[in-house]
Amino acid sequence: MGIFKDVFKKKENEAMTVSAPAAGYVKPLEGLKDGVFSERLLGEGCVISPMEETIYAPFDGRVVLVTETKHAIGLISNDGIELLIHVGLDTVMMAGEGFNMMVEKGESVKQGDRLMSFSTAKIKAAGYLDDVIVIVSNTKCFQGVACTQKEVVKASDELIRIMK
Repeated sequence: MGIFKDVFKKKENEAMTVSAPAAGYVKPLEGLKDGVFSERLLGEGCVISPMEETIYAPFDGRVVLVTETKHAIGLISNDGIELLIHVGLDTVMMAGEGFNMMVEKGESVKQGDRLMSFSTAKIKAAGYLDDVIVIVSNTKCFQGVACTQKEVVKASDELIRIMK
């Protein structure tokens, strides 16, 4: 038994990944015209300018937050990554119009499960941006959090790499 004990142990410097919850163009947080996100007050992350209107689970985990206005969802991975997925800027003002949540708080999810959908047309008609903001809210718990260098991602592509 002794020869296998280290094989199954996770390494301290092992990287974890967060997959893209939507397909689109990747942009840095500092490009947002919102100090809370652009100044990383909630954590490190990036932005996806969406090419589709569905948000998918970026890892296996559990839903810990579903906003009443359906524009944001909080997840925790089985590895302890806390993630906020926020659709649009100021879309809280839409009071749920144009958003459809497919999961509930407390529900377990598998990577690739559909979490929510949104209407880009309704968001833009209301005068808001439809950017999908992805934030690792417990950034300080890790040695490093880095976004992909890709300009375009598909849902399920690696979006964020996290060093333990």
